[in-house]
Amino acid sequence: MFLEPADIVAKTFPAAKEPPGYDVGAVDSFLQEVAEELRRLQREGAAVGKAHDTAGASDPHGLADHRDRLRAEVDQLQAELERLQKQHHDFRERAIESVREHLHLLEAGRDQLPPHGTVLHPPVR
Repeated sequence: MFLEPADIVAKTFPAAKEPPGYDVGAVDSFLQEVAEELRRLQREGAAVGKAHDTAGASDPHGLADHRDRLRAEVDQLQAELERLQKQHHDFRERAIESVREHLHLLEAGRDQLPPHGTVLHPPVR
């Protein structure tokens, strides 16, 4: 249960019907001390939170550096993917043209392959 200092100060207890009971003044005094301690802890927590917010850039675990390295790696992988996609596209286009050329030769009654260096057999690089 989360308590605020005001909850502690406002807390009331039923009166004892028969002795022995608690001294109301002592209970109130103790509750006042507890509330003050809770206020102090809340102030410290707020100060720590503020310090953490303003010092967040210090990144004690190096998460910003790790994030930057991951972003750079993603950029490299994206560039490699784009290069491979272009290479695949170019190869596919050459393959389609090669099949068309071969079909044209077959339809023309020539059953021999075109010479090395044509679309069907591009020069080796």
